[in-house]
This record gives sequence, C-alpha cells and structure tokens, in this order.
Amino acid sequence: MSEEEKIQNEKVQDTTKPKSKKDKYRKDKPWDTDDIDHWKIDPFRPEDNPHPLTEESSFATLFPKYRENYLREVWPHVTKALEKVVIIISHVSV
Repeated sequence: MSEEEKIQNEKVQDTTKPKSKKDKYRKDKPWDTDDIDHWKIDPFRPEDNPHPLTEESSFATLFPKYRENYLREVWPHVTKALEKVVIIISHVSV
C-alpha cells in the first residue's frame, strides 16, 4: 500500500462513526413499507361505526349583543352541517 492509500483509508475510517446507543436497537419495521401513504385520510362512513356513542354535553356561553343576530342567522347552517356527520345539537335561547 502506498502512503496515499494509507492516508485515504485513515480518512475513511474517521468519517464512519460507530453506531450510537439509541441506534443500536433501531430496526426496520416490516409493516412500515414505502407503499403506505402516511398522509392519506380515509373517509369515515356510517358503517365504520355500527354502534354509535351516546354522549351528552352541555355548556353555556354568553355572546356579546352584536353577535346574537349573526348566530341566529348561521345556526341552521351549523346544525345541517353537523347532521351530515351524525352530530345532533340543540340550541336553547335564554
């Protein structure tokens, strides 16, 4: 081996780092393949949830006077949009 080759080998050995402790047990996961789209959002259909949850919650919020007209105007649209995803809401005016 020439002097240049020895120096080159030493440089290569210096650049290869030993595995760190955290990477020691890190292995490829067989279920995590490249053909899986991790950002895909699957549509939720009613048959996906055959036994729906029955939860009731209630809360009270005081809105400023100037927002009351807007809320009364928009409320039917809100209830219609939530009925599409099977969320039933009721509005009680006080």
